[in-house]
Amino acid sequence: MNIAAGKITALYSRLSREDMLTGDSLSIKNQRDILDNYAAQNGFTHTRHFFDDGTSGVHFDRDGWQKLIEEVEAGRICTVITKDLSRLGREHIQAGMYLELFRRNGIRFIAITNGVDSINPESLEYVPFLNIFSEWFARDTSKKIKAVAHAKGNAGKPLSYNAIYGFMKSPDDKNLWLIDEYPASIVKRIFQMTVGGMGPYQIARRLTEEKVEKPSYYFAKNRMVGPKPSSRDLSEPYIWNGGTVATILSKPEYCGHTVNFRTRKESYKDKQFKWNPKRNGRFSRIRIPQ
Repeated sequence: MNIAAGKITALYSRLSREDMLTGDSLSIKNQRDILDNYAAQNGFTHTRHFFDDGTSGVHFDRDGWQKLIEEVEAGRICTVITKDLSRLGREHIQAGMYLELFRRNGIRFIAITNGVDSINPESLEYVPFLNIFSEWFARDTSKKIKAVAHAKGNAGKPLSYNAIYGFMKSPDDKNLWLIDEYPASIVKRIFQMTVGGMGPYQIARRLTEEKVEKPSYYFAKNRMVGPKPSSRDLSEPYIWNGGTVATILSKPEYCGHTVNFRTRKESYKDKQFKWNPKRNGRFSRIRIPQ
């Protein structure tokens, strides 16, 4: 039952892309159901869910987790419950730091399937080892995923999640790009105008005058994934700029190539990608149906 009346019992769930790729049946809904059932059966009230979906456990700057920590630091949480320790995170040093934060604030921590409950000191004896094994699992999974990606990329299959402007992914084969007729016609015009002697800013001005939908607006209107949301300005659907045109002209994909391995991570713990030198790229023909 709750230690302090009026305080929150935090139920935390997390699912990473790696979990989904390895086929673990740990969906956020399944975790929520497990946590709700446990709370109901053990008399925990005033519950509140915190969750992170599609977020790696090797980092702790996750939106749901940070909201939980804000509540901890504000003194509004008395208990934190997760399905298991790996949901807390897969970086053993930081996981240990947060467990110590809970202890200092008098917060009870429970990891259901590991049998961990901080009111029982004996259940905490193996927590450091479990956290280390969890981190090793994350590293091993990262290696396996990277090996599969390299094999796929070297075989000429596109590794990008999204097709570029002018193409769309086949609904039947995610490794096959199909021509998207309307934007493809715009790309062809851009190359034709370039051959005709026009520069990127002249082309952008012409497309703007003709009220041609810019790529970001086209993606949004057709519910396709395009540029990052932060780079979209959908208030001006027809305002092209020279940078967009120059980017289109620079893409080898429009010459029929697949470009893989543009970026890399030096460690599975890194959040930021680093650009590979162009000589390390791989080029092969895109599978485009005739």
